[in-house]
Amino acid sequence: MIATLGKISVFQELDSAALTQIAASCHAIELGDGEILISEHDTKNYDLFALISGKVEILSRGLSHTSSEIALSNQEKGLIGEVAWLTRGRRTATVRCLGEVEAIRINGDALTAYLETNARAAFLIMRNLAKLLATRLSSTDNLLKQLLWNMHL
Repeated sequence: MIATLGKISVFQELDSAALTQIAASCHAIELGDGEILISEHDTKNYDLFALISGKVEILSRGLSHTSSEIALSNQEKGLIGEVAWLTRGRRTATVRCLGEVEAIRINGDALTAYLETNARAAFLIMRNLAKLLATRLSSTDNLLKQLLWNMHL
């Protein structure tokens, strides 16, 4: 578990002691096709998930007046659920498994408690999380520009 955590972008710079502490609040999970990893609008669960293998789709029904369902897929080994963990807000999408999925469930409350008492680990994780979110924002911005360009707006 420690070696796998060390390969996840937000944890890459942590030393073995920090990874060992974080690993204590993690457990491996296996899910089947169609199973739900995260439910949109959930406000009770702030766990994070590291996708180890498999593929998931990200579904959002959006606002109540929006009827279409948006689906994106994620095959990369990456972190899922980081926004709700960070903001303590409601989940913004459902994450559903496409086929067999292996993931690590990271207890969000335990991670927060650990970071509150370990400044170095907190700094490294938050800096790496900021980089991850900035990269995702840039990708979204590029997609939006492409969409607007194609619509001649």
